[in-house]
Amino acid sequence: MAFLEFIIAAAVGLVSTAIFFAINGIVLKLVSGWLDFDDTSWQTAYKVAGFAAIASYLLSLIPAGMSAAFLAMGRVAAFFVNALFIVVNAVIFVWLIKRFYYQGWGKSILAWFIVFVVNIVLGFIVGLFVAAMATAFAFNAAKFV
Repeated sequence: MAFLEFIIAAAVGLVSTAIFFAINGIVLKLVSGWLDFDDTSWQTAYKVAGFAAIASYLLSLIPAGMSAAFLAMGRVAAFFVNALFIVVNAVIFVWLIKRFYYQGWGKSILAWFIVFVVNIVLGFIVGLFVAAMATAFAFNAAKFV
């Protein structure tokens, strides 16, 4: 059962990663222009977004594979492990922006923060859409029972 949960989490994570790879590339392109980066190319934006997506996906597999261990550790420990991976992911993303855009830490953190806020807002909107679709399908399926 735990292996099946891992496969489902990995598949959902892969779809989410692909969606946010596209979004992050667009947002990084826009942010690089707003913050007057020297390089505002699509290539650099998607290079950073690609490496960040790969790192994020690989990091997300670790807690997904530890679901049985999380049950033993308890909810509080699971929360802190997930929070640690979020922080590590953020540090990697900021470092990638700093590395590929040749910016200082301040502009790199600001660029990451803008991307982060856009991801939160779009994630909320997509979540509402998915919840609405699931509700509509559930009510539609209930008509036939």
